[in-house]
Amino acid sequence: MIYLDNNATTPVDPQVLSAMMPFWQDQFANPSSPYQSAHAPALAVDDARRSIRRDLHAESFRLIFTSGGSESNALALRGVLSHGQQRRRGVIVSTTEHASVRQLAQELSQEGWPVHWLRVLPSGVPDLDHLAELLDEEIALVSVMAANNETGVLGPLDAVANLVHEAGALLHSDAAQIPGRIPFDAGGSGADLISICGHKLHGPKGIGGLLLRQPVKVKPLIFGGDQEEGLRAGTENVAGIAGFAMAMTLAVTDGLAALPQVRWLRDRLEETVVERLAGVHIAGKDAPRLPNTTMLVIDGVQSESLLARLDQAGIQASAGSACNAGAVEPSPVLLAMGYDVSARASLRISLSRTSTETEVEMATSALIDAIRFLRGNRQ
Repeated sequence: MIYLDNNATTPVDPQVLSAMMPFWQDQFANPSSPYQSAHAPALAVDDARRSIRRDLHAESFRLIFTSGGSESNALALRGVLSHGQQRRRGVIVSTTEHASVRQLAQELSQEGWPVHWLRVLPSGVPDLDHLAELLDEEIALVSVMAANNETGVLGPLDAVANLVHEAGALLHSDAAQIPGRIPFDAGGSGADLISICGHKLHGPKGIGGLLLRQPVKVKPLIFGGDQEEGLRAGTENVAGIAGFAMAMTLAVTDGLAALPQVRWLRDRLEETVVERLAGVHIAGKDAPRLPNTTMLVIDGVQSESLLARLDQAGIQASAGSACNAGAVEPSPVLLAMGYDVSARASLRISLSRTSTETEVEMATSALIDAIRFLRGNRQ
């Protein structure tokens, strides 16, 4: 089996698992408890918080631990709007956001919050001219991804932040796909709220975080305790938090060190497929992208058939977001970029720092064979 769906999730690094084990065994106490055995878990949570902030250059931020990226996104959007710190009600969301943001924005709109949709260019990059048109004194928050989970297209956060802050609004960015895939400086990004996630970077599932630049305030989604500065009630997932911190450290060391090789493998796959097959398009190829990600749009085949054929060959990839992979509907991201996907397959391949040249060569060959078979052996 060759696993090439690392934007959906990643295997847990052995060092991460080792960091987690003590908190499932001897150091299992609730960190909020008053007795001595709770001290080590409480200290582990504090140490992990400092470590993650340091690794992301986020010393000027608070870090609120959550259950993952989707909860972090919800806390950012609902938290800002419900708190009313800005005394504004409007929100701007790009059309290529993760489903956890897009669908929440639709829900907010139904509840009466003014929601505006930011167009993207055919490259997948947010349309800054359109953003400037949408921004006014009623906008409280703008949400633009740091990196798209389907195409890998990077959001121009610095340029977006300049426009957003000039209009007196806050900027939220979903950065779940960023750590370990490109260098990232949270403090210099311009974002005021940043969502991060453990299982995209060889960490555990069920743990994430929301970085809040001081003095941004949010209203909690979950009540019933004082954990996480009163912003996220519930007993802390100490093992997950410890694993998250270790995974982040490995991401910004081992992950960044592997980037040249990962980019070379991705580029080689793209070049080979495009050279040997007609009717294959690379979504976002003219924009800055994550070096591990390619989204292929393939004429003359359907996504379900292609994925099934690849699965039979032992290649695991996806048609797009794993949160939407079971759906038959075309990718909203590709539709927003202007693709007609009615008679095309979309295939996302996302590598990791452990992907090998042999694996990518085998996957490339299997992909070409599968497309030719589904096209009736036409090129």
